[in-house]
Amino acid sequence: MDVPASLGRWLREYCNNESQVCCRCLHVRMTPQPHLKTALLCALSLSLLACSHMDTSPGGGTFSQLPAQALVVANGGTGEVQVIDPNTLTLVSKLAVMEGMKPHHFGSSPDGTKLLVTAISSDLSGGHGGAGGHGGSGAASTVVYQLDRAAKTLQNIFAVDATGHNAAYTRDGKSIVIGMAEHGMVSVRDATTLAETSSANGLGSPLEVTPTGLDSLLVAESSSGKIAVVTLANRTVTARFDVGATPVAAWPAANGNYFVSSEAAMKIWRLNETNGTIQLDARVLDPGGMPGQVVMSPDGKEIWAAVEDRQVLVVFDAVSHAKLAEIPAGVKPHGLAFHPTGSKLFVTDEGGGKVLVVDVATRVVTAEIITGGAPNGIVWVGN
Repeated sequence: MDVPASLGRWLREYCNNESQVCCRCLHVRMTPQPHLKTALLCALSLSLLACSHMDTSPGGGTFSQLPAQALVVANGGTGEVQVIDPNTLTLVSKLAVMEGMKPHHFGSSPDGTKLLVTAISSDLSGGHGGAGGHGGSGAASTVVYQLDRAAKTLQNIFAVDATGHNAAYTRDGKSIVIGMAEHGMVSVRDATTLAETSSANGLGSPLEVTPTGLDSLLVAESSSGKIAVVTLANRTVTARFDVGATPVAAWPAANGNYFVSSEAAMKIWRLNETNGTIQLDARVLDPGGMPGQVVMSPDGKEIWAAVEDRQVLVVFDAVSHAKLAEIPAGVKPHGLAFHPTGSKLFVTDEGGGKVLVVDVATRVVTAEIITGGAPNGIVWVGN
């Protein structure tokens, strides 16, 4: 059963903000305040919330293989974090997250040694236009995992009682930020202790949160059609850009560029760091359909976008924004990750249960890697 909002507030108040509601059944960790009345009340609440078929496994574990160079895939359909060897183009290892949770997006530490993975209770495979920016029903929750490349482990590190599209390290690596869509806020946590240190509030159903090189965050406000610029120093909004209905993310790219996918508006906007501020490029890119992830090629010459409802990739010139090509790409292309050389692009086909390999020079899909389920986020790790 779902945890009622009133009881969730009660638990946070009486359990010293240490409760973590981790799934639709009961998975609550708490440190009660040290007096009898509170202890008894907490015990009573737990008994009321009990679920006869609960799964308390935190998920994660140790990967059997994690090559020095690898593709890591968040598969919401199988409930797994999967590892692909890019040299053999084979799925070599996978770990399940908590039952009922769906791995979604990644966030890399500045030194590249760790990845954050969000696993959400909501099913976003159909888009982000539901209540609070999300489809599905019942109480939303997110479990954040940390992938340690050296140890080859995937560990559950904290949870929030809302949909967190992604979790990300700030550029200095000292903090972790995560949007909480249903609460209209971004939580800021210490990257070592994982304790919440501050928050930014009054945001419109925030989805992806993207740290910038200017000690600020770009927050996709899905319910208001804006990208908010939030300063890390005092967590206040210093600017808002109109980017059309249902912005999902401001995807980071090289040289202070960011590309905004707006699902309902079916447009792509470009932001950039200029003279110490975030500026909006007046030229709008038209992918001709609903955009998924948008990336810039490693040489900075091209912009590639997944167009989910048209089953294609669209390529734009990075300077003129002229459309250069369209490439058929499975059933529902979504996540994109370039090989560091720029010779290949790896694409999650969320509708086809595959990762596609695109030869960038010839603009042809040359291989398919079967993942099953609904692969969403994808990231390259290693040099």
